[in-house]
Amino acid sequence: MPYQTVPDSVRRFMDRITELCGTEHADWAENFNAAFANTLTTTVHRHADGTTFLLTGDIPAMWLRDSTAQVRPYLPIAAEDDDLADMIEGLVRLQFRYIGIDLKDTVLAPAKRVVEAAFGEHPVENVALTAYDIERLLQIMDERDRVERIYINFCNPWPKPRHWKRRLTYP
Repeated sequence: MPYQTVPDSVRRFMDRITELCGTEHADWAENFNAAFANTLTTTVHRHADGTTFLLTGDIPAMWLRDSTAQVRPYLPIAAEDDDLADMIEGLVRLQFRYIGIDLKDTVLAPAKRVVEAAFGEHPVENVALTAYDIERLLQIMDERDRVERIYINFCNPWPKPRHWKRRLTYP
């Protein structure tokens, strides 16, 4: 459900923008405030499971990028507003429920089509696909990062013994 009213913390931020714009640029403040409030009151949908969905536009493939961009301006405010922080946390939890990783992006295109076919006309909200060397994944993670579960599909595309180094799993 979208916010019914603009949170007080966001209202105070918008008041500060209005103050900074002054009378000389009052129209700037008016446009900014309308857009800033509109994101919360029309695009945020909080689910009972604590996740958050944001309406972003007409390109589902860009949802991860666009939903992140929509909440980014609220991050400084969320540092002092627990409810706003919970909304953003819910978005992040929805964004990264599943991440598909493969070294070759040519493999990801068919995977994307399979995922989209499985969801039918519903937007795919919990799958992210990326071309990346999974062996390097630990280089960008640290002890605070958490992976709940790993599924390994088709892990041995290199059947010849001389290719053992390329396998994700091997004896």
